[in-house]
Amino acid sequence: MKKLNQLFIGILFISIISCSKEQQKPFDESIYFDQDANCTPVHNPATYSGVNCCDIDGRIIVQPNESYNYTYKGTYSNSPNLKINWEVISGSITIINGQNTSEATFKFGADFTTGKISAAGKLDSNCCDCQNILEITKL
Repeated sequence: MKKLNQLFIGILFISIISCSKEQQKPFDESIYFDQDANCTPVHNPATYSGVNCCDIDGRIIVQPNESYNYTYKGTYSNSPNLKINWEVISGSITIINGQNTSEATFKFGADFTTGKISAAGKLDSNCCDCQNILEITKL
């Protein structure tokens, strides 16, 4: 009986050691986000001259039935007068909140597969339109 117990304990010990959890690499979630470079604006605020650019930052691969935040970044992003018009171009996507602000939340429908959203920034009636379109797909 003693040998049987020792054999059982030995097998149990070997099983525990051999089944130890292997080291896993951390998951890189950045693959789900827009990978293009943020724009680097060059402008003269006094004359509104120079290069005007904008970008939408957020997930490009999403789960249906989930909500995600997107951020508009552009030449005049820090101006309190900048108005951002968010728009759903295609797909089963609904804007939940954030119209006229630099951050908007979108809800992706249960039947979402692909779609596009747009953000267009306008500083005033005379200056600085900039639009960016982001293509989004289902995970």
